Amino acid sequence: MDKKIRLVIILTSAVIFVVAGAYLFLYSQGIRVDFAKWRLVKTGGFDVQVTSPSGADIYLNNKKNKTTSFLSSSVFIKNLLPRAYKVEIKKDGYLSWQKNLSVEEGLVTKIKNIVLFKQNADFENVAQDIENFWASRNGQRILAQSKLNQSWGFSLIEASSKKAPTVLFDQSSLKEKGITPLLQDWQDENRRILFHASTSLEDKIWIVQYDNPEKPEISTLPIEKEVTKIAFLAKDTSQVVYLKSNNLYTLDFKEKVPPRKLIANKVLWFDVTQDNLYYLTQNGFIVKAASNPQDKGDILNQTPIEVSGSPQFKIYDNAGSLLLHFNQGLYYLTDRELTKLTQVIQGLDDSLSPTNFCFWGNQEIWLFDNSQSEKNPKFLNRFWKSPNNVFWLNPEYLVFNIGDEIKITELDERDYLNIITIKSFKEPKIYFNHSDKKLYVLSEKTLYSSERLLP
Repeated sequence: MDKKIRLVIILTSAVIFVVAGAYLFLYSQGIRVDFAKWRLVKTGGFDVQVTSPSGADIYLNNKKNKTTSFLSSSVFIKNLLPRAYKVEIKKDGYLSWQKNLSVEEGLVTKIKNIVLFKQNADFENVAQDIENFWASRNGQRILAQSKLNQSWGFSLIEASSKKAPTVLFDQSSLKEKGITPLLQDWQDENRRILFHASTSLEDKIWIVQYDNPEKPEISTLPIEKEVTKIAFLAKDTSQVVYLKSNNLYTLDFKEKVPPRKLIANKVLWFDVTQDNLYYLTQNGFIVKAASNPQDKGDILNQTPIEVSGSPQFKIYDNAGSLLLHFNQGLYYLTDRELTKLTQVIQGLDDSLSPTNFCFWGNQEIWLFDNSQSEKNPKFLNRFWKSPNNVFWLNPEYLVFNIGDEIKITELDERDYLNIITIKSFKEPKIYFNHSDKKLYVLSEKTLYSSERLLP
């Protein structure tokens, strides 16, 4: 072999070594050739976490890429060229999740806390002949109101138990006939419920104490006629507060002859939350009552609120930050100023945390984070029809019904919202229980509960 050929071989080998070495170095740094643009680019990736179920398949552009496992709910898909990808997460028997997401050069796009819900969620029959139901604040118990022909009853259901409902209060509990009491207040932590019924002669007030649900103790309160509203005053007291003829009173229901005490007059409505008593005066001021009825309360708004239509309101007290649901509007109250957040509101749920709210009305769902310095509600979505009974599932999902369809929506607004229908019931009333992670549905006088929707 002559010197020229040897030199060519050596130079060629050197070039190949340099090019291969450079390629391997660039490859190790996540740099690839983008042949669509004919340039070197730094790759990115997807960090995908599927909370439930395990064994979910991740597809990119209709090609299966990776699968989560029982040991790890997260997968990392790396070395992707910067561009848009169709991402799908699937598993047999579950409704899929899909979005078009972009990978930026040198960056990782996060897809977190994804939950796939079953295509046909199972629901079981809990109770029949049910007119209405309520849940305790911690979700451990359900209070169901039944009615069959002319008989009525209120039963307690343990959410985490398979026990049959326990009757607490029914037609046989009363001497009077033809009266159907209405639920006024429920303190499950103190195992007591307050009922009220009006007759032509007097108002009837019953307190059902169920320390032993099998043997509840039922007592009555002697209160005058025309009581507008009555409620327990606080968890650690034996007092009730009631409104009559625009006068606000308290009395101790454990005393044999309970004397009433006047708190305020010219009162339109009141609400008790977080053991605090708030009331609305005829001239439009919201007052936080003093712990001593003889002391004056604290007026919370400098500028009176316009009182028109129904005076009923609901206060949400979260570590001193107040939200006021009044006259279909939602207000934020701070520094003695009322700021209207939205005009039309049908309902509000704060079951997730003391600072996170979702509210709905006028065919829309909005979110509000009370912990943020900027008190601006966040628009989520507008629907063809107003949603009802909206509840937080977790920080990433809401459950609600529109008409007969029960739906779940994610909150990740990238690309579009994944909104699925999990079941249909006729005219349902729904409630999501954070205690057992089940959805309770009342439809056609039957109360159902789902299997666990979340892990």
